[in-house]
Amino acid sequence: MAAIVSGGALDLAELRKHLAQRLPDYARPRFLRITGELPATSTFKRSKTELQRNGFDPATTNDPIYFDDTARNAFVPLDSALYARIAAGTVRV
Repeated sequence: MAAIVSGGALDLAELRKHLAQRLPDYARPRFLRITGELPATSTFKRSKTELQRNGFDPATTNDPIYFDDTARNAFVPLDSALYARIAAGTVRV
């Protein structure tokens, strides 16, 4: 998973194309979380524990989460139905 801070519109198709050109398949994020800001500690270090705790479950956050659907060659919004299929193993990650 990758968390991206974005204050405006983000072209997910262009981002996916950019990642595919520069990263091998195993290094590309399967999940993409768009957030307004990343949590930081009191010493301004990035705090990843909350992001790790939430994982990719869309019920744990208000941030939009996208799944890199290789069958559709696109980042698709992760909803509870898709999350359930991934958790059950019917959609391969």
